[in-house]
Amino acid sequence: MTEQDITTFLLKTNNLFPPESLSFIKKRMEEIGGNVDINQLSLLNFKNPNTSMVLSILGTGILGIDRFYMGDIGLGIAKLCTCGGFCWWWIIDMFLTLDATRKKNYYLLMNTLNTLGNSSINTDDATNESAEDQPILEDNVPD
Repeated sequence: MTEQDITTFLLKTNNLFPPESLSFIKKRMEEIGGNVDINQLSLLNFKNPNTSMVLSILGTGILGIDRFYMGDIGLGIAKLCTCGGFCWWWIIDMFLTLDATRKKNYYLLMNTLNTLGNSSINTDDATNESAEDQPILEDNVPD
């Protein structure tokens, strides 16, 4: 992945992540380098923070729809059963939903980048080992 690809990805998705994390995301993507494909990252199921905010404000937040949208099924069920925490939880969530969605997107991206980074390290290690360095298995022991 080139510097231009990284910049383009961040420009397209900058509203999906916490603003303070963008420099760290860029740094991590540069560390991994060519092992990250933009097409793989674009297939990730990022949630739009604005959509979660609208769901929360329009009254569906009292039924937990905003939490279901974010992927918090357990909290969505709890919010549904308590009518938005007797409206208190719903009011609080109107202010917290935007940041919570951005943080969930950030964790999803970083987990994916770490997985891609770790798999590239493992494949690099495997290709750099010569036949002499590989362990001898019981089936391949010379007689």
